[in-house]
Amino acid sequence: MISNQTKQVLASIPSAWGDGDCKGHIDVAQFIIDQIKPSVTVDLGVDYGYSLISLACNNPGIVFGIDCFEGDEWTGIRNTYQYVSEKINQLELNNVKLIKGYFDDVIKTWFLPIDILHIDGFHSYEAVKNDYEKWSPYVKRNGVIMFHDTNSHDTRFGVKWRVINNHCNIFTSFFIYFTRPQIF
Repeated sequence: MISNQTKQVLASIPSAWGDGDCKGHIDVAQFIIDQIKPSVTVDLGVDYGYSLISLACNNPGIVFGIDCFEGDEWTGIRNTYQYVSEKINQLELNNVKLIKGYFDDVIKTWFLPIDILHIDGFHSYEAVKNDYEKWSPYVKRNGVIMFHDTNSHDTRFGVKWRVINNHCNIFTSFFIYFTRPQIF
């Protein structure tokens, strides 16, 4: 169960969804955490920390938030590291470890098996495919790979479904739709 304080913090986070009302997002994260009881969760693409916080609450394991914290051409250039650090400290999420770096650089020294991998970095087809190809080998046999924003049909944003269709055929796939056009 997510605390009222956490809900208030999540509602205050700047969001591409506009109003911060992403209850379905939290519910899906919590359901998967309850089922898997992960030791290692990786969030690729932290931005302002909404998914990271959703994945860290009630998570028995460690949650790595990996991002360059510089924004990008689609989200805007900005430094969110301090903002996310403050939210994590405010919620006393001692299981969160922020890694400031580019995914391609961090993977070079990565060695931990992953229970939950959340891919939400740069949204071009090439970037999503690269993230999947480099990080998925670390996902445990019964682990979960979540792709964020796959139901978007914007020509430059809605490419993750192509990665899933073309490259994820060795995994069981399911799509969860909720209040906003999102798929995990």
